[in-house]
Amino acid sequence: MPFEENEYQHYLLKSGDVLINEGQSPELVGRAAIFRDDVQGACFQNSLIRFRASNLVLPEYALLIFRHYLHSGEFKKIARWTTNIAHLSLKRFAAMPFPLPPLSEQKQIVSEALGRLSAAHEQEVSVASSLENIARMREELYAAAISGSLSDQRPEDESANVLLSRAAADQHGPHDYRPSEAAVMTPADRRADRNATERNTSEEMGPVNNTRHALAQAIVAAGRPVTLAELYLLCGYDKDSVADIEQFYLRLKEELGKSIKHHSGQGEEIYLEVIEDATA
Repeated sequence: MPFEENEYQHYLLKSGDVLINEGQSPELVGRAAIFRDDVQGACFQNSLIRFRASNLVLPEYALLIFRHYLHSGEFKKIARWTTNIAHLSLKRFAAMPFPLPPLSEQKQIVSEALGRLSAAHEQEVSVASSLENIARMREELYAAAISGSLSDQRPEDESANVLLSRAAADQHGPHDYRPSEAAVMTPADRRADRNATERNTSEEMGPVNNTRHALAQAIVAAGRPVTLAELYLLCGYDKDSVADIEQFYLRLKEELGKSIKHHSGQGEEIYLEVIEDATA
């Protein structure tokens, strides 16, 4: 906006001037910033209050005081409201207390505050980055749980090959499942056994594996209740595919209560069985 010569000199900004928002919403009235002479010949308008520090005050220290007044609600307390706009006014602002330690102490306060604000900003960035990775971490967790790599098997756990062999032998037997005697296996044996299980699952189930998401069919073919991890492999899903894991759980959500139901167990050891009426 145009200024008369005498007005121009009065409103002309100098580097180090602290500008305070005079009219704003109640929560934001009194926002402050330092002018660093970014725009040559810039002036301020009546919507702002200018604080020009004397040789007894560091502009950066004054900025900390004013931002404290903003966040502690001190500016909001003295402001006057018109509809939804709060006005600070130069008179009420000038009457506010202003703590004034020696310049050496002001420098220490500014240095300490800037260091802590910088550390807080780094923490905010780190937290924001972690939150963005939660979805990927959740997918990796599901993949590890389904593939059996979330934790090492115990030596007394039943071999997966033994389990599938027994399942085939008991295909028409009763539905209550009793683990058989398990051989003690080394970690290397367990890894080889897990790989063999995946190959056997693909070979033995035949047509069921060629039809993704056929959860009820896979349970019928097994002839007994199966765990989530077993059902995942029996249906031909890739244990290392995030997309397959998502598809499996979506299909599971659709079929639960319709064609399959909870049989027993909980957590990773939950067993599912077919709803008889749904396959009749």
